[in-house]
Amino acid sequence: MRIVWCFLLLASHLQAIPQYYCTAADSGYFKPLMGLIGSIHESNFDDLGEIAVFDIGLKKEEISQLENIQKVRVYRVDTDNPDVLHFFYPPNARKTLGWYSWKPMVVKQSLDLFPYVLWIDAAATVLRPLNNLFESIVKNRYFLVTIGDERKADGSPVHSVDWQTNGFLREKFQLEKEENRWILSQDCVTSCIVGASREAWDDFVGDWFEATKDLRNFIDDGIPYGYGCARHDQAVLTLIAYTKKLTIFDQDFTQKNPIALGEDLFYITWHHLFVDAKTSVYSSRQDLRAVPYFSSRIRLNSF
Repeated sequence: MRIVWCFLLLASHLQAIPQYYCTAADSGYFKPLMGLIGSIHESNFDDLGEIAVFDIGLKKEEISQLENIQKVRVYRVDTDNPDVLHFFYPPNARKTLGWYSWKPMVVKQSLDLFPYVLWIDAAATVLRPLNNLFESIVKNRYFLVTIGDERKADGSPVHSVDWQTNGFLREKFQLEKEENRWILSQDCVTSCIVGASREAWDDFVGDWFEATKDLRNFIDDGIPYGYGCARHDQAVLTLIAYTKKLTIFDQDFTQKNPIALGEDLFYITWHHLFVDAKTSVYSSRQDLRAVPYFSSRIRLNSF
């Protein structure tokens, strides 16, 4: 299979490989989701294979709207564990659906559908063609990138791995051992955008999915800095990536240092002040001003 896709890469100058996306949303994220879909339609429609939207609490009328959009399909999360789609309420913190344990399930389920996929959060915005990113995922099996955090005076990240990691994961990955303590000071790997091919199962997808069988991996237990710090699926992904010494690209939210995908440069940011004409992906959860515009770019099915 990988040989076939590598061959397709060689022919990519003639025809780009199909783009497969997956995301998930409930009713609270329906409007941002529509903005995401519209942004993909505007910038990547011709090369788009499918946007797989996983229902984690959408209303019937919202599902009907999605089913009327070109190149979009709605799926249910394949799980027998009711806690995965159950809200938890940690003290002094926001409610959390299944501790985000559904996200690795969605990625795994998507790879049952597609040979490769880009997970992207429902509140993100795609601003440029992503052909180079998908080609990189196929060629290198996966795409992982840091959250691109702000820095303290000493150069360390404001939100390090130490900040987001619960007590159960600390013991499981033996992070207090001298040979592992270095991980705690590293940048977190973002779970806002994650690229994976089927060949990445042994890299991280399999371990990430396996972790969903024990929700203690994802729980917010208030360790070490209080409730609300845990980053659930992101914490698990981060530890898998560092312990297995996977390739992790560094995100510079100021976009002064772009990500090199072969000969191509890839720009990503979460900060609204640094979004510009070269930005490919904007993690726009805190800035939804453009949602109405991009929602208007959605292409509906014609009957």
